[in-house]
Amino acid sequence: MIYAWEVGMAGDDDLTLDPKWRGLDSENDKVKFPTEQRFKEIAKILQEALDPLTGENDKGGDVHPTGSKRSIEVHGALTEKDIGSWMCAQQFAASCQMSHSKLSMTYSQLIAQAELAAAALRAGGKSWGNTETGNTGA
Repeated sequence: MIYAWEVGMAGDDDLTLDPKWRGLDSENDKVKFPTEQRFKEIAKILQEALDPLTGENDKGGDVHPTGSKRSIEVHGALTEKDIGSWMCAQQFAASCQMSHSKLSMTYSQLIAQAELAAAALRAGGKSWGNTETGNTGA
């Protein structure tokens, strides 16, 4: 295994970089480092993919993107009234309501985690940009 550093020999306490460590010479090693802008682009892509799931950016009214959290909240809850009064309708309605509740909760958790991921990407990009500015002085 190649480490970025190695301890000097004969009790020497100096740390020296291993010249074969990948990334020290980015041109020779063909290493591409991300930029703050790339982090922002990825966060934007994630947010754009997330928007249809939330249904927040739709036109409003009774029409929500199919499969969005808002559509499921508005149109996904089946009640005994919707199902009818046939034998076992009440039990089926209870099952539908429980499933609707779990699906809504799962969507909420998915959306929350994706929003956190987008925020982490933006924060990571900012940190990366600050570090790059500190390293290059630009």
